[in-house]
Amino acid sequence: MIERAIGYTRRGGTVVVVGTPPSHETFGVVAVDLVHDDVRIVGSKIGSGSGSFAGAIARLVRLYEDGRLKLDELVTARYPLARINDAIAAAHGDALRNVIVFDRE
Repeated sequence: MIERAIGYTRRGGTVVVVGTPPSHETFGVVAVDLVHDDVRIVGSKIGSGSGSFAGAIARLVRLYEDGRLKLDELVTARYPLARINDAIAAAHGDALRNVIVFDRE
């Protein structure tokens, strides 16, 4: 995915690698392309560079509430907890992101 992200990044853009990949994970890149296109690759662990984890979450919530962070479009389906096995089974097909929802009481 990192290689794909680099290919989709505009000139002067930045690829931010989030999460924790397996320790043996590697990726390839044509070095001259990074220089020519002025592309940066940076890692981010739990909102590093944003001051604090709580600050990063607060900023993401604001972006979502303002409609600038499109999260709903990433959800393929929503399942109640009672149908968690259906959600897991669907994740092996075309589903991108299944979400388990909990009833508010």
